[in-house]
Amino acid sequence: METLGKDCVGHAVALQLEANGHDLSRTLGWTSYLFSTGSRSFADQQEQDRVVKRAVEILEQTVKYTWEKEKMYQAAEEKARLPSRIIVENIAADAGIGELVALFGGFHIQEVRILNEREPIKRTRVAHIDMHSVQAAKEALLMIKYIFGLRVYIRRAVGV
Repeated sequence: METLGKDCVGHAVALQLEANGHDLSRTLGWTSYLFSTGSRSFADQQEQDRVVKRAVEILEQTVKYTWEKEKMYQAAEEKARLPSRIIVENIAADAGIGELVALFGGFHIQEVRILNEREPIKRTRVAHIDMHSVQAAKEALLMIKYIFGLRVYIRRAVGV
């Protein structure tokens, strides 16, 4: 049996592959991909995949950390606003934020939120109104107001 020289091995493999119906260019492409060391090699692709996977992990950790900090910030902000919040009840079903802002027009209002839940029988709603100051919230308690003919009831969100 005769052995081939190093220069002839590649050609012999190519002839054998071609004789067995394999596409030489496709085989060369896979061979280059799997065994080369360039930027388009299998090893390089695996390294890129590792880098991307690590970047995604870092991003997910950052998002989780930021979300936790945001929840803490929102909780602290909510706690700080609570003393100047009033709760307005018995709001007519068709009333919106505009009617509430008009109702408390003499006060500086930070935020108005009408809750989605409705009173089961009368179908009236409840709103939380954050006033600019605790004093404004106390003054709003003294008001007797009506929206669309319904008297609204005003109370503090927290005890005195």
